[in-house]
Amino acid sequence: MPAIIQSANDSILLYVLSKADTIIGLSVIDSDSCKNIASFWLQLNPNTYSSPCVDNDCLYLPTDDGQIIAIDKFSGSKHVTIDFGPIIIMSDLLQDEENIYTLCGIPISSKTKTDTSRYSICVGNKETGKQVAQSELIKADNIFINVDTDIFIIHDKQLSCYSKLGEHKYTIDLNFRPSYKPILTPQYVVCASSNGALEIFNKEDLSSYRLMAATTNFAPPVNIKDNILLWHADRFCHKIDVEKREASMGAMVKNSVNSEPVCQGQYIYAADKCNIIRNEMSTLEESKLDIEEHIQRLAPTGKHLFAICDSVIHKIGQEDE
Repeated sequence: MPAIIQSANDSILLYVLSKADTIIGLSVIDSDSCKNIASFWLQLNPNTYSSPCVDNDCLYLPTDDGQIIAIDKFSGSKHVTIDFGPIIIMSDLLQDEENIYTLCGIPISSKTKTDTSRYSICVGNKETGKQVAQSELIKADNIFINVDTDIFIIHDKQLSCYSKLGEHKYTIDLNFRPSYKPILTPQYVVCASSNGALEIFNKEDLSSYRLMAATTNFAPPVNIKDNILLWHADRFCHKIDVEKREASMGAMVKNSVNSEPVCQGQYIYAADKCNIIRNEMSTLEESKLDIEEHIQRLAPTGKHLFAICDSVIHKIGQEDE
């Protein structure tokens, strides 16, 4: 049975990249019917450490060769290739309407050996395939990226902001080493650690405060509405209002989680190895579904939730919940 090595989703379709021996296949699956509506064979070396992204027209697949291949979602034809040159893509792909954003590692001597302490932000245009920008080198042992109107980088114990053209705006020293990518709300940038600490910055004036909001955890907070976060930590689910600077311990939950939560409707879902944990957002009422297979990621479409496992895909329906 082919192994699932990558996946992506939009509000209607699932895109699943699988590998059997040396053959790479792409399946496009309708989320309502769960039928395979298209299948293609691809000639590329997929980068399994970087997640793809998808827009209205194309699926953008990172490769081990420092390229991003834009594949037409319905024909399987190659639309454009974004080539960042002799560097290696080291983070998930992020996007806006025009460009793709990612972190790239700088090779020491060859494409197969990467200096993991030096990174650069690379920006590629979706339509032309041209590299739009490449930032200065960022030296770090621990680095994360997120994007909204600007590019935000957490590297070691610092938070940096760059324009979408890779121009450095500012760097702020942090009081701890964050464990997750920056959480972005409309007004704030939130840095979170696995010991429950938060450091929160106002995007406008860079004013900040610290909050001990939770206990030991293995998954980042999730922004559920405007400036409200929910955070699974140990056996509690905490609610945090970053604007009011308040953190409250919610109801005690039965299960801890170790994956980035996703929101769908009135529920928040997260995975714990082979289980899906669901909490109702307002009451935090909890339910659990045992999948009995390692869960790579949860994929929410417009009306459905899917658990992408190592060799199968599970659709989570009302009867499961």
